[in-house]
Amino acid sequence: MRRATSTYERKNNENRRRSWFNGPFFNMFSSEPPSPERRQSVELKRPQSFIEERSRPKLYKFLSKAAKRYAKTPIEIKSVPEQQHDHQDDIPQTSLIKPDEDEADRIQLKNDLVKLAFEGEFLLPFDYQELENAKILDVGCGPGSWCIDLATKYPNIQVFGVDNVDMFPLQHTLPINCHLSVCDVLHGLSQFPDANFDVIHIRFMILSLTTAQYLKVISDCWRLLKPGGYIEILETDLIVYSAGPLTQKMNKEMIEIAISRGYDPREQANLLNHVTLEQETERQTRKSNI
Repeated sequence: MRRATSTYERKNNENRRRSWFNGPFFNMFSSEPPSPERRQSVELKRPQSFIEERSRPKLYKFLSKAAKRYAKTPIEIKSVPEQQHDHQDDIPQTSLIKPDEDEADRIQLKNDLVKLAFEGEFLLPFDYQELENAKILDVGCGPGSWCIDLATKYPNIQVFGVDNVDMFPLQHTLPINCHLSVCDVLHGLSQFPDANFDVIHIRFMILSLTTAQYLKVISDCWRLLKPGGYIEILETDLIVYSAGPLTQKMNKEMIEIAISRGYDPREQANLLNHVTLEQETERQTRKSNI
């Protein structure tokens, strides 16, 4: 969308986590360069043998760990706690996502898969290299994967990322033009002045915000956008397509659990397709399977 012209502490982690596709395999499929190599001088290690650490690829270990964790854990929809609230706009939802080390790994993997699917970090129809001294805001940045990639690739712009939980790498390991901070996005992003950003990026907030909350965040972001600026929103419908019987059941249970906790992906998808903003001059929609 274009506007008209008028925490938890990650201990012993000195660097951002490394891209899963940071190597020649990723280059076979992407026209964009991979995330740059980064030293891993001090990295949080879980107990395992040295041989296993060196012999198994990281992606294999990550997916194997996920399979072991969830394979024997049936989804009990009845166990979802019911909550009573007075105001829908500021419902303190029971989070579907736990902000821990595994979640940070998952976000990094998701960032790499999106880069692979869309052949780069960005979908907007312009060259970031032309944005001299521009300011970019990432709302709900998680561990800052997207921000760090963008700031590293385009050192002439300033990248700001905000999230309500601190999953960030240590400050001195970030690019000098990358600024990550803890902020509750439902409080209006009041630390930023109006008309301050050239581009605002929102990605995968569909399980973090209710429909009313999402609309409020978009409205606040529109206020922070400079005339002629862009908002990019990237979301998923949570559906696995070409599904067999078990996957169809999983699709159904996922939607039911989300709705039971106040999140309705179908309603939110409809909102994003039909929301209208004052002085909006251009809108582009693109879909891709991941």
